[in-house]
Amino acid sequence: MPAATGSLLAARALAWLQHNGSTDDRRLAALAERAGNAAAVLAHAPRAARRAGELGAHVEAVHHLRAAVRHRRALPDEEQADLLDAFSYECYLTDRQLEAVESRQLAVDLRLHAGDTRKLGTSLRWMSRISWMLGRTVEAHDWGERAVRALEALPAGRELAMAYSNMSQLSMLAGDADSAAGWGNRAIAQGAELGADDVLMHAQNNVGTAIGCAGRLAEGRALLEASLDLALRHDEQEHVARAFTNLASIGVSNQSLDTARVHVVAGTAYCTERDLDVWLLSLESEAAVADLASGDWDSSLQRCDRILDNRHGSAVIRVTALWVSGLIGMRRGSPDAAARLDEAHALATRMEDPQNRVPVACARAETAWTLDRLSTVRAEIDRVRSQVATGDHGWWIGELAWWSMLSGHRDRPMHSASQPFDLMLGGRWRPAADAWERHGNPFWRAICLARSDDPADRRVTHALLTALGATATLQAAQREWLRRGVPVPRGPRPVNGDAQGLTARELEVLELLGEGLRSAEIADRLVLSEKTVAHHVSAVLRKLAVPTRARATSRARQLGILTTSADPASWAARPM
Repeated sequence: MPAATGSLLAARALAWLQHNGSTDDRRLAALAERAGNAAAVLAHAPRAARRAGELGAHVEAVHHLRAAVRHRRALPDEEQADLLDAFSYECYLTDRQLEAVESRQLAVDLRLHAGDTRKLGTSLRWMSRISWMLGRTVEAHDWGERAVRALEALPAGRELAMAYSNMSQLSMLAGDADSAAGWGNRAIAQGAELGADDVLMHAQNNVGTAIGCAGRLAEGRALLEASLDLALRHDEQEHVARAFTNLASIGVSNQSLDTARVHVVAGTAYCTERDLDVWLLSLESEAAVADLASGDWDSSLQRCDRILDNRHGSAVIRVTALWVSGLIGMRRGSPDAAARLDEAHALATRMEDPQNRVPVACARAETAWTLDRLSTVRAEIDRVRSQVATGDHGWWIGELAWWSMLSGHRDRPMHSASQPFDLMLGGRWRPAADAWERHGNPFWRAICLARSDDPADRRVTHALLTALGATATLQAAQREWLRRGVPVPRGPRPVNGDAQGLTARELEVLELLGEGLRSAEIADRLVLSEKTVAHHVSAVLRKLAVPTRARATSRARQLGILTTSADPASWAARPM
């Protein structure tokens, strides 16, 4: 219908509902917006948004508050600031970070003139948090310190305790476990005294994540689980989502990938139901790193693409998706890998936090080694060396030391490297490979075995890298073998004819899949480990461009690659 007619009808419906005492703020807000009734929008939209947020409909809350913000100038400054703060928070939860920071900045400007220091301190703290999400880490610390200074001028209260917890969070994100614990324990003490459970769950999360990432996994996990339990009890949605995310994060940081995935699955279900998009994408980024480590690279790339589709959200989530997808692409020889790593480097360079800069530097160092640019390897390592000089960052220290060694420098690690890297740096290739296999990481297992003098180990390297599709890494390994003067394994010989690039071993696995065998049964039949079988299956699925084993066998029969058919009876007793 014409817009004018729609507005007229909406105004009539709104008037009728108001006259009859309707309390349906959701409907009243929508009609008021359609009718252009600013007063009614300001009356009903904030209430509708608050109820939507309570029910986990945060995208709807954003829409209601955006409508109210358009009419905010009809309100006094203090009420405008409250409205802008509420809108900023909902934008933050749904990963609209640019809108979140812009509206929060407007609220700060209004509060500077209103004279309410407590509310000003809260707005400053949120400016700190959202600035960090946008990768503006220096600004984040400045805003956080301003919040503390403003609130310390007042009697102690919940707002100051949360400002302390925010400083703990910033320290945790900067990899400074001691500072995170110092600020966090101050917040916990004040929160306990005030009976402020939201302060406790926030600060426990910070301290638990900091010490968990620093290697004290059990202690950190206990604090995070206490934070999660408290948040669930009070239905504090943001704190629940953050706890799931950081439980996954410390699992990934310590290469406890199976544990990390448990929290990713639980957190993803929770966040999906409640429109908590910023945490949903954070969990995606943790899962992408876990998939990278475990060799499920196609899944990792799909997760990265979902993150990169959002160009208005968190820069720190984006940078993870860029370096992960860029690293996989580089290992596979993809032409767009360099651009992704360059964008990751550009974003990470303006961030002070090691969790963003160190992985990017490691990816670029590996790229330089793969391309045989050894002087560049050293330059990438030197960019971040100081950021791992203090504290316990064993995995980062080990990887940086490894690439440094391959570039011709045998620097003594500043602190202890994690066990697999420590074994690698000591030249204990088979124990190092076994350690990586226990962690479920086929790529680093292949890198270890590539250094071995045993021809059988080099053949395993060839098989592992081929299964991953890591053609560029395999070429780099072959280059190193030639320089060492050792025989270069040819790998499994491809079969004759059009077999979609499947190797002889992959065809064997495909044939057994066609018989309905499970991975354990295939491993027994071919005398392989289940992990190796899983890598062969992943390669088969990738080369046939199908998502499941059943589709792989069906596709193979269509192509004439596979002629056997499974006995239907063999499937009868299998779980589905």
